[in-house]
Amino acid sequence: MPRHRISWGHFAMVEAELELLRAAVPGGYDYYHLLSGVDVPVKTRAYIENYFTRAPGRNYVSFFSRRRFPAPISTASGFTTPAAL
Repeated sequence: MPRHRISWGHFAMVEAELELLRAAVPGGYDYYHLLSGVDVPVKTRAYIENYFTRAPGRNYVSFFSRRRFPAPISTASGFTTPAAL
């Protein structure tokens, strides 16, 4: 994978993650874990692998429906999410 210059919170971060996932998906794994430079697992690799093996297919990601939050979600910097989201 080529290296990318990333500034936290910029869309380049999302683009780099998508590129990484596109490269990883052909491997056929059940789960993908994105860890940043500040993420430190508090459990061993064996514990984490066993945890996900015990719950095959379980989804650990959730989101808020736009029907519940119809107004654009904004951050303190003034960035507004695209309407397509």
